[in-house]
Amino acid sequence: MTQITVPARTLRAFILAAAVGFSAASVVSPAQAEPVLEAPAFVSDRLSVEVMGQGPDVVLIPGFASSREVWRPLARRLSATHRVHLVQLAGFAGEAWTHGDGPFVQPAADELARYAATLNRPAVIGHSMGGLSGLLLAQQHPEAVGRVMSVDSLPFFSAMFGPQVTPQTAKPFADQAAASILNADEAAFRGQQERTAVGMMRDEAGRAAMIDWSMASDRRAMASAIREVMTTDARPGLAAMTHAGLGRLRLGRGRRGARRHG
Repeated sequence: MTQITVPARTLRAFILAAAVGFSAASVVSPAQAEPVLEAPAFVSDRLSVEVMGQGPDVVLIPGFASSREVWRPLARRLSATHRVHLVQLAGFAGEAWTHGDGPFVQPAADELARYAATLNRPAVIGHSMGGLSGLLLAQQHPEAVGRVMSVDSLPFFSAMFGPQVTPQTAKPFADQAAASILNADEAAFRGQQERTAVGMMRDEAGRAAMIDWSMASDRRAMASAIREVMTTDARPGLAAMTHAGLGRLRLGRGRRGARRHG
């Protein structure tokens, strides 16, 4: 078995790699958020959705321990021409978690598929862990998705530790990452988030939001999520995908929407 050893600083950074590297200007508090439309009839204990705007459907999925607010600035722009669906994953950023130490990633992908089925083949944009969720959604339910954009993400996160790493050899390290979340006391856990935020946000407001979201997250959800993200390999399904890739959004006049790029 290949042994994976990673410095503690790298471990902390990986645990919160899904915290978005937006500037503070991109972080919007709920008090600043515009009124949203009523979401389509959908009830789930794995996620909630806010809807804004009218037009083709776009689903925005945040990353690990993150709030849907990371997408608010983009959602505002898109809502002029699209119906935007801002997802909040249960267990993160204060959203209730009722599943103890149960699985996170696949049940969330299943619920995303159920929600997508109520829409008209939406474009799905996910950041980091949300990007992995989007890939799983598209691979497992291609009929439910129009386009997929994965932002700052990998189909197998543990591949960053070397080409020899597999889900099996990553498991001990994944267990270590989960344990570091569960076993730290409150002060130590906050210290981890503060140190990580310094290297991932450019100003105090952004760092504070990132730390608040992590501290408001359920640690059991975080532990399950990081363990599964680190041992989930979506690479085998990439070759068969026809609606996913790196992409951008065209927001000017003319053709709009998620565009696939090579």
